[in-house]
Amino acid sequence: MNYNKIKETLESKNILINSFIKEKVGMSVHGFNQSIRNGTLQVKKLELISKHLNVPITFWWDNDDPLMVAAGETKDVKIKDIKIERLEEENEWFRELLRKREDESLKNEKREVGLR
Repeated sequence: MNYNKIKETLESKNILINSFIKEKVGMSVHGFNQSIRNGTLQVKKLELISKHLNVPITFWWDNDDPLMVAAGETKDVKIKDIKIERLEEENEWFRELLRKREDESLKNEKREVGLR
């Protein structure tokens, strides 16, 4: 993760770092600086920062970051794209299940008509 990118992004948007960290993230400036130095910023704090700056959480990693490469993700991949793909697969599974049940229902109806 590129911790410097947080400060750089805040500065590029002309956001006062100290007030942003206190008001939006709910951390002391000292605690924030210490977590940046130690590389121990909590995910929930990073999520807050991302939310307030309107960037995906993957924005904070460089494309060549070993963790991102190992996960098969880069900052260009959006979590929403992954969710949409999974939902499309799930929808197709449900469509197929519905088709099978409709086929079974038609067969049962034909059988009942034939018995009358």
